Amino acid sequence: IIGYFDTIHDVDVVSDIIDRIRRSGKPCVSINTYVEDFICLKLDNQTGLRDILDHLYEEHKVRSIYYISGAPDNTDATERLQTVRTFLRERNITFTKDSIYYGNYTYPSGYKGMDALIRSGRPLPDAVVCANDKMAIGAISRCREEGIRIPEDLIITGYDDSDLARIHQPGITTVKRSEVYSGSLAYQLARDAVISGTHPHPQNIYGEAVFSASCGCSEPSAMNVSDLRDQLMSQIFTTETETYLIKTLLAEITSLNSYEDFLSILRSFACKLSLGDIYISLCGNQEQYQREIENTTNGIGAGRDVTR
Repeated sequence: IIGYFDTIHDVDVVSDIIDRIRRSGKPCVSINTYVEDFICLKLDNQTGLRDILDHLYEEHKVRSIYYISGAPDNTDATERLQTVRTFLRERNITFTKDSIYYGNYTYPSGYKGMDALIRSGRPLPDAVVCANDKMAIGAISRCREEGIRIPEDLIITGYDDSDLARIHQPGITTVKRSEVYSGSLAYQLARDAVISGTHPHPQNIYGEAVFSASCGCSEPSAMNVSDLRDQLMSQIFTTETETYLIKTLLAEITSLNSYEDFLSILRSFACKLSLGDIYISLCGNQEQYQREIENTTNGIGAGRDVTR
């Protein structure tokens, strides 16, 4: 069993899942959350980010930072923010609540975070550090509207080393953290535990700083941005936003107590998503689930009334 428990936002649901896993007697790899008696795989949030902060301080003489964080109830967001706080405190650099904007890892929240800083009327800091690449790109978009040049007027960094960070102009200075590798390693650990009956020691996956043009460490490539590319970027961000909404919907569903509450939440999210149709499959067992998958694949069931 592999569990990514900090993606479930209801503590009671997480507790129930953990209890069920313990009762099953099956080995479980927990990614990013320490659970006693489970095999723990930790995605480090400090090493790569500290390397970027140290680079900004030493190489670019950054002495003031505005931080666009993830949600405060997210483990990664909390640890990354604490890393920034600790680093700046060690160097006696002022960092107050006004130096932080809480986003949600999406492009729009990065845009809004930068907009809040610009509208505040405060002088620009030396750098804006973002908790992921999407928010960094959102912040850069708002800067462009204001005529703020990156990195000449303001350094902006991200986190995740995403494809978007690599194709964006300027390229985003970021932290490489392989979640794909973590999934593969989690599977290997779970498999080894089943085969050998042993309990592997906790393991960490450390981030790696990637320096690029958004902090001034490489020249922007001479790429002409076509209308087609702009359209592609727009589609990517639309998909990312809708994926986030779906994840939020799934998280809220885990804490519901009635079918009526489920329909109410579903209707509210359906209005936010550009969907033509919604098909819900409520299955009581795996066999029924497989039948529904086959029906959906064959086009059977389209147009069913969701309230039935």
